[in-house]
Amino acid sequence: MVMFNILMNWEELKAYFTSTELAQSQFDTKFRARLLKEMSDNKHYLFFEFATPVVQEFERLNSLFQQTKADTHELYQQIFLHQKSLLNRRYDAKRQKKKNRVDFGAKFVTASNKFLQQNNNAEAHLEIKNVKERYMSMLEEAHSQVTCRLP
Repeated sequence: MVMFNILMNWEELKAYFTSTELAQSQFDTKFRARLLKEMSDNKHYLFFEFATPVVQEFERLNSLFQQTKADTHELYQQIFLHQKSLLNRRYDAKRQKKKNRVDFGAKFVTASNKFLQQNNNAEAHLEIKNVKERYMSMLEEAHSQVTCRLP
C-alpha cells in the first residue's frame, strides 16, 4: 500500500519536497528535502510504476500464507500461478528469453513512452534501456525466489 500511495501522490510529494527545501532554514532538514526531491525523478517514477503491481501480488500471496486455516492445495496453486506469471513476463512459450517483448506492465509502458516523448534524445533512450535491464533482472530474481519456495 505504501508504494501505491507514493505512486498516487507522486506530483504532490515532488511539490512538497521542493517547497520544503526552499522554505527550511535548518541545513539538515533542507538537505533531506533536497535528497528526496532529487529521488523523485523519472527513473524512480518508472520503478514505482513497474514494481507496485509486482509487490502487490507478493503482498496478496503473503496474506494468503498468513491465514490460520489456509487450504494447502489452494496455497500451492496460488504460488505456482504466481511463479508462472513471473516466468511468462520474461520468457516465451518455448522458454526462450523475450528480447523486446518483456511484460513490464501497461502503466510502465505508458509512463516510459511519455518520458520518451518529452525527452526524445539518445540519453533518454539509454536511460529507459538501463531501467528495463534492471527490471528484467529483478523479475528473474523474483521468479528464482518463488521457484525455490515451491514444494
